[in-house]
Amino acid sequence: MKIYFEEFDFCKSLLNQNKKVFLSNKLKIHHLGFKSSKLDINNFNLEAEKLRNWHWMWSLFYFYKKNYNYIYAIYKTIDKLFKSLFKIVFYLLIFDKKNINKYIFRLLGLLASMFCFKSFYRGKYFN
Repeated sequence: MKIYFEEFDFCKSLLNQNKKVFLSNKLKIHHLGFKSSKLDINNFNLEAEKLRNWHWMWSLFYFYKKNYNYIYAIYKTIDKLFKSLFKIVFYLLIFDKKNINKYIFRLLGLLASMFCFKSFYRGKYFN
């Protein structure tokens, strides 16, 4: 899964310049993830999840706005705005704190990008 859309943006830029983009589904990367850190892994994972969800939604809107236009970006992401709102309410009703945080941060990232704020969220461990 592409998280922050840099790859999409780079490939679109290359294609716009009539250059080739090559893909391979045979490449594999093994990420050891957090093996050398001494931070509290549980708190770090919660913060990383917030950061990931905020930036994923911010980047999604930004990608469409940059490469197409603002109205098209709204069109492509409005469903995610309503899904996030619905899921926040749903998870509030069943007291699922992890998913409440997930969708709150998705909503906040999307709204920040819709209101043309720069990407600013860094999280507690990433300043």
